[in-house]
Amino acid sequence: MVVVRNLPLRAPEAGATAGAGGAAPRKPVKTDIIPEADAKLADLGVYVAGVWRDHPWLTLRFTTQAAFATNAAAYHQAVAERLSAGAERPTAAAQIYDLDAQINEYFYRVRGMLTDKYDKKRAPSYFAKMGIVKENETYILPRERSKRAAALAQLIKGLTEEGFVNRTLPDGTVLFPFGAGFWQPIATAYAAAVTDVTDDTGAIADAVGEKDLLREQVETVLRSLAKVLDGNYPNRKEYKAQLRGFGFQRESY
Repeated sequence: MVVVRNLPLRAPEAGATAGAGGAAPRKPVKTDIIPEADAKLADLGVYVAGVWRDHPWLTLRFTTQAAFATNAAAYHQAVAERLSAGAERPTAAAQIYDLDAQINEYFYRVRGMLTDKYDKKRAPSYFAKMGIVKENETYILPRERSKRAAALAQLIKGLTEEGFVNRTLPDGTVLFPFGAGFWQPIATAYAAAVTDVTDDTGAIADAVGEKDLLREQVETVLRSLAKVLDGNYPNRKEYKAQLRGFGFQRESY
């Protein structure tokens, strides 16, 4: 069993304590052997787990090589899933943005149909059944996404009940081109996109939580292994060589 001690930082090598002319010594720049980026740390964890397997003399009291290999692989997978979940979200968000633009462009047609049927004074009394709300002295569909998705479904129901249904007359004239038939595909696409964004948000939150927990475990083991190498290779050059052999301090970090 190799005992891990709280080792002090290595003292500067001879000649490195003072600058030219007796100037005050410069503090050495510390470079962390643990990469900050999740993707690089995940790769390092998997690599170290493989190297550790070939060095059975190296042991830690609180975990084993096999357990670390499992955690490192799980962390690597969690990082990949987090990146995947984040990549999917912009697609649904962009679709909602486009649908909002379409809704904002044509919604005045709905107000116009109701005004034509009931006159300007009475029309607002029918807005509520259409899912229409008043914001800043303007009648619109709710801006919040989940509320807007529900309002679109309510709008289609209200338009249908009021007889605003798209239909073509024998002479080719289209009645109510902006009736229920026009809004149905918009409502369907909007509801699906909002669901996707909501699901992606939940998936991202879950992925982040799992990833962060695994990162902490992987990082703890990696730092402990580095201390064991430090204690077993007092010669600085040998120690650095061992670190690199285990995958620490690559140039890409």
